[in-house]
This record gives sequence, C-alpha cells and structure tokens, in this order.
Amino acid sequence: MNMIGQKFFRLTVLKLQYTKNHARYYLCKCECGNLVTVEEGHLKDASTKSCGCWRNEIRKTCDNMTGTRFHNIWRSMIQRCRDEHCKIYKYYGGRGIKVCDSWKIFINFKKDMYASYLQHSQIFSEKETTIDRIDNNKNYCKENCRWVTKAEQQKNKRNIIFVRKNSNEEFVSLLQYCNTHNLKYGTMYDRYKHHSKLFTLEVKK
Repeated sequence: MNMIGQKFFRLTVLKLQYTKNHARYYLCKCECGNLVTVEEGHLKDASTKSCGCWRNEIRKTCDNMTGTRFHNIWRSMIQRCRDEHCKIYKYYGGRGIKVCDSWKIFINFKKDMYASYLQHSQIFSEKETTIDRIDNNKNYCKENCRWVTKAEQQKNKRNIIFVRKNSNEEFVSLLQYCNTHNLKYGTMYDRYKHHSKLFTLEVKK
C-alpha cells in the first residue's frame, strides 16, 4: 500500500521519515497544521488519529461522559462519516453522508439529543437505544435524527426488501414474509436477486 498522500482520520501522510526494527515511520500533517511522526501500524489501526489535538478536544468537550454509551454513539457516528479506514465508511462518508458542523462538537450533540436519549432508554433500555437517520440519504443532524430500537433501525435500512402478496395488503420485509409463510429466505432472495418472478409477490420499489 502506498502510504504517501493517504489520509487517516486527521492525519495526511507526507513522506517516509525512517525505518526502525522493520517498522516504518511516516511524517504526517494533522488537520490543525501540526507535523507528527507516526508508526505505520498505528495509522492503519487508527490508534493514532491526530497529533494529539483530537484527544484534547474530546477531553474538553466530553463533559465527563467518556466511556458512556451515549458518548460512544457520538464517536462511532463521527468515525463512520470521516474515517476512510473504518470498515463501514463506504456506507456513510463514502456515499456522502456527513455529520453536521454543530455535532462535530460533542457538547452540541448532547444538548440536542441527550434528553430524548434518556427518555427512550427509560422505556427500551440503553442497549436498545440507537441513533437513526429518518432519511437515509441525508446527513446526521437534529432535524434528521431520532432514537429507535435495533429492530426499528433494521426496518429502516436501505437494503431491506419489502414485499406484499396483494395490493390491499401492507408491505412487510421479505424475511418477515418468509417466516410467516414458512418459506426459505435464501431461495426467495436468490429469485429476487436474479429478477425471477417472486410467485405473486409485489416488490416495493
């Protein structure tokens, strides 16, 4: 992998600085303007994200909530929209989904979403409280986000296939339909994928 020019969160690789004990160390420029030398493995595994400014900002704005589920939700949201090496970046930042400027600062995210987070958690538990974009093609911001359970979030995913047998019925997920009618999901999905007729099913466009 050619590291020169690659961006790892806030760090852009400028050049190979030196090699030591079979490890490569690169000179990087941080978004804040500082230069820092980082070992290649620390860039790739995201253990080093900046010159140190990112961690300092987190400390200043985390409001003693570091390690809480609410704070981790915020960090994960930032990562999947900004870190090109995040495993799910292609589904978020990779297709243009961004975090609004206000929410890049944790305290602003807390002001907008913490009260509703607590309300949802009291009913469904913290473990079942997840952040969800109302419109999957729009950004993370107060107007487009809500708290939902994991099950509700699955229904809102872009890749869920919805079907119905008759026009007077409501659409349900293909998985739900298969479970209800004792059908093999793999068989039905293969027919959908290869554009075969799904018996008399209508697929939601």
